[in-house]
Order: sequence, then structure tokens, then C-alpha cells
Amino acid sequence: MILLDDKSKERRSIMEKRYDLVIIGSGPAGLAAAIYAKRARLDTVVIEKEMMSGGQILNTTDVDNYPGLIGIGCFELGMKLREHADKLGAVFL
Repeated sequence: MILLDDKSKERRSIMEKRYDLVIIGSGPAGLAAAIYAKRARLDTVVIEKEMMSGGQILNTTDVDNYPGLIGIGCFELGMKLREHADKLGAVFL
């Protein structure tokens, strides 16, 4: 018999659930998709391989071409997008 800790039980429960939408990747496009999906009331899960959201944008220092956010730091942009998705209830694996 295998004993699972609470975090493992929670992850297993999430993985066994059926979702309306599964998004692979938590870069800007994946996070934007999660935000729009949750606003459309879709049950959404985002699968990410890294510990932080942001994708390839984290490989730079400043982002100058994101509409409305002139000269934002890459980490800050990733966190803002992730916070928005979290606030709407997107699930992350």
C-alpha cells in the first residue's frame, strides 16, 4: 500500500478530474487562454513543466512590446498574468 501526503492526494484528485479545457504551457499565450477560458466559465487546467509561469519570456530582462505595459520586467509580467489566472480559478499542474 502506498501512502500519499496531502499534496499528492490533491494532485491526484486534480489529474483524475475531467476538464472542459486543458492548456499546455504557462507562457503568455497559455495564461491568456486560461484567463479567457475561466471568464467563459470553462473548467480549465494549465499544465506547466517549470516552477514559474511565464514561458520563454523569462529568458529576457525587460519586455517593451507588450501592449499597455511598457518596459515591464519579464518576471513581473509572468507574475501578473499568473495572478490574473489564479484569481479567476484556473488550476495549475
